[in-house]
Amino acid sequence: MSITPQRIVCLTEETTEWLYLLGQSHRIVGI
Repeated sequence: MSITPQRIVCLTEETTEWLYLLGQSHRIVGI
């Protein structure tokens, strides 16, 4: 059984930028 994260809390600005570039901005719940 493979579970992928549904919501992501970013600890750095770089992580946030990468998620936007990868098209995963809908998963970000906190920065």
